[in-house]
Amino acid sequence: FCLPVLMAEDEPLQQQASLQKRKPRWMRKVSRKWRHICEELVHFFHDPTVHNFLLFLLVVDVLLVVGELMMDSQIRCIPKKARCVCDTPDGQCNASVTTELALGQDSHDHHAHGPHDDHHGHDHNEMDIFEGVVDNPELCPLGVHVMVEKHDMELVHHLHGPITYISMAILCVFLSELVLIFLAEGKHVLDKLYIADFFIVSFSLYLEMCVAHHATGMLFHFTRLWKFTRIFHGVFMTTYGLEKKRAEDETVDLVTVFLQERHTMNVRIHSLQQEKEVLARQIDSQEQQFQEKEQLLQENEQQLQEKEQQLQEKEQQLQEKEQQLQEK
Repeated sequence: FCLPVLMAEDEPLQQQASLQKRKPRWMRKVSRKWRHICEELVHFFHDPTVHNFLLFLLVVDVLLVVGELMMDSQIRCIPKKARCVCDTPDGQCNASVTTELALGQDSHDHHAHGPHDDHHGHDHNEMDIFEGVVDNPELCPLGVHVMVEKHDMELVHHLHGPITYISMAILCVFLSELVLIFLAEGKHVLDKLYIADFFIVSFSLYLEMCVAHHATGMLFHFTRLWKFTRIFHGVFMTTYGLEKKRAEDETVDLVTVFLQERHTMNVRIHSLQQEKEVLARQIDSQEQQFQEKEQLLQENEQQLQEKEQQLQEKEQQLQEKEQQLQEK
């Protein structure tokens, strides 16, 4: 009764084989090459060196995002010794100079080098300054121009751009990895963790490339909160990757121990088989010797029987001679 079930299970395989045979030769070659490429990609991404390198990039990305947030807090915040100039009609600033104000625009877009003269009549006496705008109607109805000395933020400005570009490059590497893994493994890789990882990486790359440089107001705060999401995601993925690597290492160790024990058992079984063969050969040789001795005994018995017959014949001859002598 199992035969129809087995035939029913083999029908899809037979249909696939028939479909493969119906395809043109070039399509079959392309499909074989594509399968080979997918297998190579799977082996590449499961390589321990590549896995460790991606974990290293993930840790670097988390550190870069943390550093970028710290630099944003320095760039977007006015120091206490910053100069405040309002666009009010009377030229008076409603905000205290000693308070720290959040800038509404990136000061990368509003910086000057060399001597700078304020258009409100304030001379800054050959001071290199950065200029930004505070878009806060509570502090100043028409906007606040702030002048921050260059030496206070020069290092931050020089480092902020390269850090952002390095973080974007790492995101591109992660996105390429996710796309290649999907192409290599197909639907087998579509789980909740993969989908969340793909969404966070792609959306982070979109924010960095298209939104972050022009973000103001709520969008600016959203981009900063999203960086915290990236940090949490990076820490989680790093922990998950390390735990997965530890579990894989433990599995490899267990498999190695199992294979070693299996090898020792196979060696022991092989040695026992050899001993069994040696004992079997010894038993065979002893049996042969025993059979030879039995044959010798049988031959000796036959010889004894022949000699007994000869003796009986001689006795008969002697008796006949005795009778002849008696008759004579």
